[in-house]
This record gives sequence, structure tokens and C-alpha cells, in this order.
Amino acid sequence: MADLKSCETCSYVGKSENDYPCSKCTRNASDMWKPMSNADKIRAMDDEELAEFIDSGCLDCARICPDFKAGCSWTCQHHQGKDFILKWLQSEAE
Repeated sequence: MADLKSCETCSYVGKSENDYPCSKCTRNASDMWKPMSNADKIRAMDDEELAEFIDSGCLDCARICPDFKAGCSWTCQHHQGKDFILKWLQSEAE
């Protein structure tokens, strides 16, 4: 993630400047800034960006599950990837 804290990388992106917490932010974003999670980043996407994201396959089990090579599709212990997806969604966006 970039070192620069800005509105574009804040989880409150898209909120009106008149609404809390943005109304209390000092534009250098050091006091109210909250890092954007991957879920926040997805929520802020327009339709074209969302289509590209879905098409990228970044949440493919083969890429995120250490047990995938064991052929676990019928015996998945990770709720068919839900555990990994939730962890990824809640992590800080890149």
C-alpha cells in the first residue's frame, strides 16, 4: 500500500465531505483516515472495474488455498473458500 494517506485510499471514500467522519478530517488525512480494506475497495468500484475484478479470478481456490493441490473440492475444510475470501476482504487493500 502506498505510504500516502489520502481520500482515495481511505475506507470512507465516497462519503460526502459534509458527513462524519470526513467533515472532521483535516485534508492531510492523518487524524480520521482509516485504511481501505479489499471489501471497501470493491464497494467503491464502478461496474466496469467490478467486471474486471470478477474476471481476474483473483479469488480462485487454486491461488489462495494451501490445501487445493490435495484435491479437496469434495472435502473442503474451509467452507468452499469462504474462510479465505473473508480474510482477504477484511485485509488492507493494496
